[in-house]
Amino acid sequence: MCHGFQGFKDWGFFPYVAERLARAGLGVVSFNFSGAGVGEDSATFDEPERFGHNTYTKELRDLDIVLDALTKGAFGFQPSAYGLFGHSAGGGVAVLRAAQDERVRALVTWAAVARFGRLIAPLIDELRRTGTARVVSPRTGEELPLYRDISDDLDAHGAAGGGLDVMRAAGAVRAPWLIVHGTADQTVPCTARRTKRCPGATVATSTPQRAPASGSCFWWTAPATASAPVTPGPAPIPPSSRWCDGRWTGSPGTCREAHARRRAVRAAGLPRQA
Repeated sequence: MCHGFQGFKDWGFFPYVAERLARAGLGVVSFNFSGAGVGEDSATFDEPERFGHNTYTKELRDLDIVLDALTKGAFGFQPSAYGLFGHSAGGGVAVLRAAQDERVRALVTWAAVARFGRLIAPLIDELRRTGTARVVSPRTGEELPLYRDISDDLDAHGAAGGGLDVMRAAGAVRAPWLIVHGTADQTVPCTARRTKRCPGATVATSTPQRAPASGSCFWWTAPATASAPVTPGPAPIPPSSRWCDGRWTGSPGTCREAHARRRAVRAAGLPRQA
């Protein structure tokens, strides 16, 4: 499972998706990219310099290390093939890997980017001019440094036909591919998802699904902070809830919140189990 820019493995919906897949009988490996900036507590960006010097090429190498360890049995099981799940920029990383790895037998992308650099486009000029910029995490509200490593990486490998060309890689994906995108996504607009259905991808391997009225993080709402207040929307899945027999369960208090979320989901026109 590949998280996105300013994301990490224990944020938002990631633990719930991982648990749901595990309950379905799949072996799941969820990890933080080495440049995620999140340290041992896996909850705050306590390694900001790692975040600042991260690049998409480094994330591809990280994924290669994880998959190499997986196929050698380092996680307690040793598959001969595997599937990839990626969210946002992590979706782009997953697409690049799936295009060149025949062991990838399934691909799922949620709100994936069609090109790298979109999420930092407003900062590119500043990075090239001064070598540094500041970004505020929408996940935690923390201010983080960003250095020109990422813009240099895009300059070196992000052009059409380069190693970070997601569009080109999309045309080479042959594994069954489920594409999920929120129709209200302003971070990575839904139209960007459509462009990934390029001539090289067939209908049989590319199945787009829209999530009505949801954004880049779907219905998850990050905890409120002074610099990142919660915006109105459907209630998040309660942290103490668990997926069981097609519904979220938990203590009486969390169940009430889960029921409120399900009502919001039904109002958006989605199935109850969404």
